Amino acid sequence: MKKKELATLSLLLIIIGAVTAYVVIKNPFAPAGTWQVASQISGTGNQDTTEFTMNSQWCLAWRIDNRTANLFIVEVYARNSSGFSRVAETDESDTNATQGEFPVDFTGSFVIRVVAASDTSWSLRILELVKPA
Repeated sequence: MKKKELATLSLLLIIIGAVTAYVVIKNPFAPAGTWQVASQISGTGNQDTTEFTMNSQWCLAWRIDNRTANLFIVEVYARNSSGFSRVAETDESDTNATQGEFPVDFTGSFVIRVVAASDTSWSLRILELVKPA
């Protein structure tokens, strides 16, 4: 290899290494902490949860245990001054997905509504981001 090609290759490897290190160290989207299960809920068919409160970043993981029809919707409602407003949802009615998760970018009081066929079994896990002390 010629000196110029070797120098170019070396420079390229240094740039790739520097970019990789920057992304790993400075990624603003990576949560600082660990996800822990705050609550687990399971059921069959349509169901609304009781009201609960989340004071930190959280996400909702869902799983369909027994899909019997092409209907599965999960909606998250947040309490506001006039009642509740939908703030997040996933509609897996026309998919073959059996599990997934989505972030909820709000804190406060919530209710989760599951819309599913009456004999479809499902489960939910509320995951809370716990930051290091």
